[in-house]
Amino acid sequence: MRQKKYYLAKISISENIFSSVEDRYSIINTYIPNAILNKESVIDYDKYDFRITDTNKYSLSGSNYISGNLTRSTKMTATILEGNQTREKTFEDVKAIPVDFFYNIEKEVVAYRTCTEIDSEKFIENFRKIIEIDARVGDIKVIPYTSVNSIRDFFKELDVVTDINFNLIKPNNPGSKEYYDFERIINDNNLKQLDINMSNAKGIKYKKEETGEFTDSIESGISLTESAYGTVEVKGYIESEVPGKRKNRNKKKKKYKSATSAKFPRFLKTRDSDKVSILGKVHEEIKRIFGEV
Repeated sequence: MRQKKYYLAKISISENIFSSVEDRYSIINTYIPNAILNKESVIDYDKYDFRITDTNKYSLSGSNYISGNLTRSTKMTATILEGNQTREKTFEDVKAIPVDFFYNIEKEVVAYRTCTEIDSEKFIENFRKIIEIDARVGDIKVIPYTSVNSIRDFFKELDVVTDINFNLIKPNNPGSKEYYDFERIINDNNLKQLDINMSNAKGIKYKKEETGEFTDSIESGISLTESAYGTVEVKGYIESEVPGKRKNRNKKKKKYKSATSAKFPRFLKTRDSDKVSILGKVHEEIKRIFGEV
């Protein structure tokens, strides 16, 4: 059987992030799940629409899940022949293209598949819009997780880093280890979102000289990104020596490279077809994300 690939993304409250703890608890544990389960919610486009279908509830090891499909539906039309005349006919049946997902309510993590018609960007956009139909939820962010150490490894590929651009959001759980370095900036200025753009053509100092580890601010930004509380774009170059035109004189050549965190999505693969078996794999991966295994 062909392998199935499930990507993972984090849902975070945005519009109501400064509401009371009790209100945030209600949004996370009641309003968002209800919005996913609401069969009447439809995102309508000119030629097709999106809705959530085939939903079920599961409980696994103390965690509550909703499974379902994000479904794109299109009315089926065809040119038919009646006698010696042709005409367009719309059929009563509706063509449906579903991609399945599993949503962990407490952790606010969705694992989802994609297809040609519904790529990762379309899934995230329409999944988010459906949830936001419930006004009690307000605006939310749905940010994909990045694969483990992928951003760090990209830094290490470069000889010189010239640009680092973080786009960070206020986490739902203040006080987490990822939140430490930017907590004062975000809280002091009452921010929902923080853009940090660093640039130096001669090279950004992003490592500590004594240990070679990332500086505290860069480490915190990467940790937030890895925890799906933001995105990062990194630019820089690799240097290599190439023979010069004159004998015994080499020159340095710069090969520029750039990448965003979206280039390194976190996912799991499985050949299972049974939903309970797939849910078990998803559950274990979410536990790994939160350091519970």
